[in-house]
Amino acid sequence: MSTPHGDILTPAFVAVGTKGTVKSLTPEEIREAGSQVVLANTYHLYLQPGDKIIKEAGGLHKFMNWGGPTFTDSGGFQAFSLGVAYGNGIGKFIAANEPDQEIMERLKEENKPARLDNESVSGGEKLAERKSKVTEEGVEFVSVLDGSKHFMSPEDSIRIQNDIGADMIFALDEFTSPHADHAKIKATIERTERWAKRCLEAHKKGLTPDPSPKERGDRFGWDTAIKLKFRNLQEQALLFRKNPTEAEKILWERLRGNFNGLHFRRQHVVGHFIVDFVCLANGLVIEVDGDIHDDQVERDQERTNFLEQSGFKVVRFRNEEVLNNVDVVIKQIIGILKALPLGEGLGGASSQALFGIVQGGRHEDLRKQSAKSIGNMDFDGFGIGGTFVKEDMATAVHWVNEVLPEEKPRHLLGVGEPVDLILGVEEGCDTFDCVAPTRIARNGTLYTRNGKINITNAKYSNFFEPIEKGCGCYTCKNYTCAYVSHLFRAKEMLAATLASIHNLYFLNNLMTEIRQSILDGKFTELKEEFLGKYKS
Repeated sequence: MSTPHGDILTPAFVAVGTKGTVKSLTPEEIREAGSQVVLANTYHLYLQPGDKIIKEAGGLHKFMNWGGPTFTDSGGFQAFSLGVAYGNGIGKFIAANEPDQEIMERLKEENKPARLDNESVSGGEKLAERKSKVTEEGVEFVSVLDGSKHFMSPEDSIRIQNDIGADMIFALDEFTSPHADHAKIKATIERTERWAKRCLEAHKKGLTPDPSPKERGDRFGWDTAIKLKFRNLQEQALLFRKNPTEAEKILWERLRGNFNGLHFRRQHVVGHFIVDFVCLANGLVIEVDGDIHDDQVERDQERTNFLEQSGFKVVRFRNEEVLNNVDVVIKQIIGILKALPLGEGLGGASSQALFGIVQGGRHEDLRKQSAKSIGNMDFDGFGIGGTFVKEDMATAVHWVNEVLPEEKPRHLLGVGEPVDLILGVEEGCDTFDCVAPTRIARNGTLYTRNGKINITNAKYSNFFEPIEKGCGCYTCKNYTCAYVSHLFRAKEMLAATLASIHNLYFLNNLMTEIRQSILDGKFTELKEEFLGKYKS
């Protein structure tokens, strides 16, 4: 997956940095633990410090000093966790044999108005003290920080994520209880589909600002641009990539990869144009012109006006300049890049990929209905969300991935246990995110090839070996179980850091092994070996 902040080798685990930080770790430690990409939380960043502050800081990457790719979720799960799930201990997973009658009795308050005034409940009972409610227009909720009231529509979620400036963002979805019946979940996925269309429209408006009638002209007007299928533009761009001019081929050989510390794309769709080369992080467009451009000066100027209005600097070279002395061209490009502040050229919507979310709970027909509807929309990728039966998660993912377009990435939301990663990859998922590795680390629970251990157990207090022999993480290379156990018992902050480094490395290293096994044609062997040893 190519992003303005670098490529992601897939399949990959995404580290969760809810509030713009992976708890207890610096960006350098995150990178050293093997993480390629970080996911932040729209709901929490909106409340604190606020999306406008992050935008003013230059976007999420600058704000948290993370140079790699980023995701932000939409805030949909928080509407659920602070609404019907609030105080009820309900998550996205349910055991196949878990009785739900008692829980459903506790959720009778679901259809009553939400308590948005934060008033106390008689008898101290908090189960009904819901802090959010969902309507067709969006989500009304109370801040967990100060009790202030807020409202987030699908359009608001996109605008906030545009301000935050992550590379990949998600459409707002409605998340409901895993105990909900078929009719309730069907209503949920249909609302999610309606919201998805609104998110796409909002994102495209942010992606292509409306020029004045004089600037847009008759041939390349805004009305025409809206009617053009983005997918058709992508297909045309793909043809251009397969059939470059000689000058484009030569220049791409110099720009591809990590050119001057930056990432370039070729034949990339911006608005309703396809540009030859673009560095999204710096907002630089490079065009290589042949003789045909002598006859389309006005059209090229209109194209340049549009790109500059969208925040790009446009530089043009003639074919002959590249063919005769590409070194001179490269020096000019480097000089131009140095004069452009990182992130100032584009920012926001124009550089972001928007993912739609598939729901459907435990029901095959609803999963496939949602996948078909969302899969037919012009999203850049797809998130597989909603609730799952723990034992049948892979089955539900299989239903969805049978329907979703194969050429676009699939992200499995909120799933990241080692076994789930392997099963998710087997069913066609590309990326995964989960708070589990750092959350359980802070409680002293650590991953090993044989399953989880609790480092606070007495047997580790004088065990002078690493957490796992052969592990390449910083913690295992430098510290013993006895020391890490001591830190937890002494309630030292370093305990959470060392444990989190190990768990994050464990999952990232597992994904590295999975990627290599796929390349070697040995994924099945890796799966069987790992599952044969690992005890959940």
